[in-house]
Amino acid sequence: MNGRSRQNPAYRLASHFALAATGASGWWLAAAAGLAFALGMMATDAANGLWVNRLIVRAGDKARGAARSLAAAIGVVSLGVAALARFSHGL
Repeated sequence: MNGRSRQNPAYRLASHFALAATGASGWWLAAAAGLAFALGMMATDAANGLWVNRLIVRAGDKARGAARSLAAAIGVVSLGVAALARFSHGL
């Protein structure tokens, strides 16, 4: 390895939220922000997994195409949110 941490980007983002909140209002707000972020990520991931699983179980050609379209839509929305954050906050 090159000495870099192989930490999940979601954890890194949550730790940035926590550090920002700690500087502003203390550790309790940082803990609440980190918890809210983690719960939101878990709920979104679970809903996505259930949706894709339902499509795969119906393993017809139409379902395969829908699963691919869903995966592409999720990717586009994710990149759109990242771009919006990048350009609206000047990060």
